[in-house]
Amino acid sequence: YIDAVGQAQKHAQKVIDVSYINQDIQMFYASEGRYPNNLQELIPNYLAKMPAVPVGSKLVYDTTTHTVKVVNE
Repeated sequence: YIDAVGQAQKHAQKVIDVSYINQDIQMFYASEGRYPNNLQELIPNYLAKMPAVPVGSKLVYDTTTHTVKVVNE
């Protein structure tokens, strides 16, 4: 049970972090008239810093769909 709660918490944290980054990408587009080339362009005006992701995971920015997701390494 405790392991399941821990896994659910990690999943919820991933979803929250990604939703904020995706929102910041849209704000960047609205302000700059283009999508960022990489996530570093969001810092510091749209995103204070990159959120921490769980160990064994990483953020991936898809420049085709302009979305971010958390994937296992």
